Amino acid sequence: MISFLSFGFMIWNAGLIFQWGLHMIPVRGPVSIRQAVHNQISLVPERFSEYVRLYFVDRRSLMLEIERLDMEQLKTTGEN
Repeated sequence: MISFLSFGFMIWNAGLIFQWGLHMIPVRGPVSIRQAVHNQISLVPERFSEYVRLYFVDRRSLMLEIERLDMEQLKTTGEN
């Protein structure tokens, strides 16, 4: 039972890391728990396989997209 619960927490945390890395939740500042839970249930399962495929097949475009999202977020928050 404890190992099953531990595995569940590990999967949940991996999903949060995935969301953070792809800017599905704010990289800086407060995070809405409601938004994070919604993303975990509906968006992470949809997008995970596509991003894993890109990671192994076209990593360069994946990294460029993540950098683009990061720069976009920096511009909207006014940070330098």
